[in-house]
Amino acid sequence: MPQDQIFRSPVNAGFLEAAALPLAGVTALQNLQDRMQLTDVDRLLVIGGAGGVGLFAIQIAKHLGATVTAVGSSDSQQLMKDAGADEVIDYKQQPVHTLSKTFTAIFDCVGGSSQDELFPLLERDGCLLSIARDPSEQLARKHSVTAAFTAISPSQSLLSKLCALYESETLTVHISETFPFTERGVQDAHEKIEKGHTKGKLVMKIQEDEER
Repeated sequence: MPQDQIFRSPVNAGFLEAAALPLAGVTALQNLQDRMQLTDVDRLLVIGGAGGVGLFAIQIAKHLGATVTAVGSSDSQQLMKDAGADEVIDYKQQPVHTLSKTFTAIFDCVGGSSQDELFPLLERDGCLLSIARDPSEQLARKHSVTAAFTAISPSQSLLSKLCALYESETLTVHISETFPFTERGVQDAHEKIEKGHTKGKLVMKIQEDEER
């Protein structure tokens, strides 16, 4: 691994938490802090707030001072509240596009065709970032907003900040399930992710060799 993509594990994290933290945590941190540059005047809408990235996004946005509305399924409402969301929405009970309020930023962790319905919810000069689907440039121009599909650029600096947030207990990790690091375990984990609606993170657990 390149040295600038490595940082020590948080002192208060076990191996499972340390495994669940970097990818999703850096994705949320880089997009909300560096790209959106959220502050206490922003109102953020998180689509897919109970997923691995979504839960980190709620916590990081609150740390940056933003007001957060999170969208998820009916069985994830409490989880998003516990992460710090100011308001939670069950998309089956209230379709997102019917919301009467607007937002300065939207973080889309789900994608899909319904993404196009998010643009009217953005204030002029607002920002929509997606980790799941390339947003429509035409709709972005029509609504006078910026929109982009983003990929992370991991760095030691971001990992250091993520570690500090975890050690200060600003961030917590929600691990919904662990799987053994076997052919069957890897297959089961992939199948669970492919079904969607995964809460938090799934972790592969490498078993110790009992004879060693």
